[in-house]
Amino acid sequence: MEKLEPTFLNRVFRNAALAGGDMIKEAQAAGTDFIRKKLHELSFHRKVMKPRMVTIDELIPRTNSDTFYKIVAKDIKDSVALPIAFVGKASDTYFTEPRYEVDFYRIKSDKWIKSIDELDVYSNLGIPITKIIEDYMLFGIHQVEDSRFIDACNTIITSYPEQSVASASTTLAKSDFVNLFRLLTNSKLRVGTMLMAENTLYDVWTWTMSELGLPIASEVLIDGYKYDRLLKYPVVTTIKRDLVPDASNTAVVWAFAPVEAAETVPTEVEPLEYTGNYLGVSYILKEGQLIVETREDEIQMVAREILGTGIGNVKGVCKLYKG
Repeated sequence: MEKLEPTFLNRVFRNAALAGGDMIKEAQAAGTDFIRKKLHELSFHRKVMKPRMVTIDELIPRTNSDTFYKIVAKDIKDSVALPIAFVGKASDTYFTEPRYEVDFYRIKSDKWIKSIDELDVYSNLGIPITKIIEDYMLFGIHQVEDSRFIDACNTIITSYPEQSVASASTTLAKSDFVNLFRLLTNSKLRVGTMLMAENTLYDVWTWTMSELGLPIASEVLIDGYKYDRLLKYPVVTTIKRDLVPDASNTAVVWAFAPVEAAETVPTEVEPLEYTGNYLGVSYILKEGQLIVETREDEIQMVAREILGTGIGNVKGVCKLYKG
């Protein structure tokens, strides 16, 4: 764990700026460990889509550019898919065929350049280099991931407005969540994960004892709502209010179908057995990496990653909103 401690990292980066060589490699390794840990904590796109690593051997090169893509077979053959574009024009091309293409994108931060003297100032002020990496480099990466993911979700709702439901309540009620869940189950899909702003989750604190149950209501009165599940389903919360609104008249809650293989889905006629991903897929070709270079008495850093994500079944994206 020492390699992730702020004081250790400050020392490593200062030594890299002074000595270069192997010290640069040590700074890159320590910074990369920090980036990979933090990206999984900060990106709600990753928490919902649960990306897995792939190798370049699994991908196909584009004939008209120096990029790669992967062909994905749909788990539900008649579903509609929407790949996510993390760079350039936002996604708006739907795939109705049994397979769809997931493109891979390089996302990178702005370059951060500081002199040795400036690094010393940070150390004297007690500012850890991890704070700089998180605020100036990591933010740009996970903001792109999350904003393009939400853009794709909103594109789906615009195209398929029947997958959204409005709440007329001042605060979101238990019945609103039930109506949201039914949007998925009506499409023979289970509920996998919910996404909402942290402030929106506070609406649960206003629920009555009969809605929460006596044991949980008593806990909420003392400690607030402290669980990572709501009405038995996992909840991902975010403070990115610009992407997931939380105002009293614009609050949004997203519900997604499971990403993992699910159990038999009950229907009115007979059970349907599906395997694989009900919502879609997400792949990482190159996990978050910190690149460190030195020039004279300066140290330069940039963070980057390569990933691809596709919503394989647009019916697996549903939205509850105040309206």
